[in-house]
Amino acid sequence: MRNNYFNTLIMAFLSGGFTLTLPANADPLTEGAYEAVIGLDSRYAVNPYAYPYNAVARITYVGNENVCSGWLSNANTLVTAGHCVWDTRLKTFATIDKVYPGYDGNRNTPPNGTCNVKERYAHQEFIKSENPAFDVGVIKLDCSNQNLQPLPYANLPEGIDFKGVSVTVSGYPGDKSSAEWQWAGQGKLLDYTPSLLSYDTDTNGGMSGSPIWLEAGDGKPPLVIGIHTTGYSSNGIGTKNEGVHLTESLMASIKAVEAQP
Repeated sequence: MRNNYFNTLIMAFLSGGFTLTLPANADPLTEGAYEAVIGLDSRYAVNPYAYPYNAVARITYVGNENVCSGWLSNANTLVTAGHCVWDTRLKTFATIDKVYPGYDGNRNTPPNGTCNVKERYAHQEFIKSENPAFDVGVIKLDCSNQNLQPLPYANLPEGIDFKGVSVTVSGYPGDKSSAEWQWAGQGKLLDYTPSLLSYDTDTNGGMSGSPIWLEAGDGKPPLVIGIHTTGYSSNGIGTKNEGVHLTESLMASIKAVEAQP
């Protein structure tokens, strides 16, 4: 019964199946790509050796300098944006080179080890229509370091107004140290629906797939409520950033991938 349950959930994602030799439609290392800095840039460099930042990873690709971000939902599962695993232009899965949790620019001896990719998943709805509400990717990993603490995740409950609360986005922006160091930003949640979040937290190309989290306080780990995916601007001025809100269905699919060996 348990295996049938997980097999049903897994059908919500399409497996990459085999390694391809094509680049991802990831964020190029150029300023302003996909994401937006809104007003004064308030991002700050973080300590990638300490939790929760060592649970945020840099994703690299074969044959190019593209980069995305992602976050560990368990020791061997990384959650990221769908466009970081599925090439929307070439309509195929991307060839990911390495995943570096808590990366600090040292590729020879990364402080938190490296992860190889065992499998890649993208939501069927994103593959079919590029629906931004399903811009979600999950990567099954084989990590050299099994001792990293993952990030807890949940969705915003109904019946409470969360507009204006502080949200953090942390990842690897191309306009800061060429995505060789992790940076975070804090801003306010501008609006949200059951499927999407919008916020004024500063981001830049390379941060797609970054966790969007709420600070829990009292020494508790932050709570991830979404996945950063894109940004908007008007006349070259950033207006808002946007991400996928983790619905119950999406979280069930993530947990189904977590259960895979």
